[in-house]
Amino acid sequence: MKTGLILIYNLGLLPLVVGAIWVRLTAKRNKSLGFTIAAGFATVLAAFLCMTLPMIHAGSSVGDIAHRWRVASLVLGLVSTLVCVKTLFELLADWIKERRAYDLKQWGLVLLTLITIILSVFFTIPTAEDYTLPIIQTNRATATIYEYNPYTGEAYGQILAEKANSPLEVYYDVLATWAGIEPLMLVRRILPVFLLVFFFGVVDYLSCVLFLEDGKGNRKKERDYFKLAIIVIYLAITPIYRLGSIQLLRNSWLDKTFFMNILIPFALALIIDYLRPHNNKGRIGLIFLMIIVGFASQLTVQMGFIWSMTLILPGFIIGTVSSLVNGKKMERRAEDGLSR
Repeated sequence: MKTGLILIYNLGLLPLVVGAIWVRLTAKRNKSLGFTIAAGFATVLAAFLCMTLPMIHAGSSVGDIAHRWRVASLVLGLVSTLVCVKTLFELLADWIKERRAYDLKQWGLVLLTLITIILSVFFTIPTAEDYTLPIIQTNRATATIYEYNPYTGEAYGQILAEKANSPLEVYYDVLATWAGIEPLMLVRRILPVFLLVFFFGVVDYLSCVLFLEDGKGNRKKERDYFKLAIIVIYLAITPIYRLGSIQLLRNSWLDKTFFMNILIPFALALIIDYLRPHNNKGRIGLIFLMIIVGFASQLTVQMGFIWSMTLILPGFIIGTVSSLVNGKKMERRAEDGLSR
């Protein structure tokens, strides 16, 4: 019971309440549950990275990091809830309203999504690149972090900077330590469920920015077809062993898989959203969220921050220039109207 509550809080409730902050910061332009979960999860990962990096390089143990993260995550969740109580109730009300309006086809899509999430637990097959569990087990056995080769047991002589600067395995280990379960159970059976929820949150948000509402709800079919296409594609490529990092249903916990299938599409959705007309408050919120996604990417892979920023920066520049040009055009129109 305790274990389940800890995992649900860290991987479910905490991202939800933290994501509500971004709903407010983007002027409630993005009120979908998918955006809320995706933004919240990315923020939690970024917060963990910022807290953990100095501790790893200072020689702290996983136990020390787990203790600090307990406090930090509880404070983060409490503050987010207090600040965004009204927003959370609005999101819940909107979610219930949308579900009541669902037809049979939409409920079928929901059922297919749930089946895909459940199947991801049974599809989990580690690849040759999956060194997640060996690293966690080596760190635990040696009471160190990234100081020993997980396959040979030889000491590196110093902290392996390549992994220490992207400590995704430490995040998993901290969750397992706090929940009191074996890392194998967490990585292979529990994480796929929550990471697929994160993924479908990104897909939902991406569908919203690609197919904007026209005021009559006429774009819902396009959104549903887009989500269906994504599910079918991932189910179709699951038996293909050579695709490696694209195999989200087989090894969603793997650093490269996490980065390529969840964080990069989220960054892409933010860019598309940023290119849409926003008020100043909404645009500023999106800018900060893009930076947060960069830090979350750094947690997963080396150079993740740079890679994500390389993707985001051109869209940011185009969107900013376009906003300035449109602003000047509106000022000229206003001046022409006054002169007449």
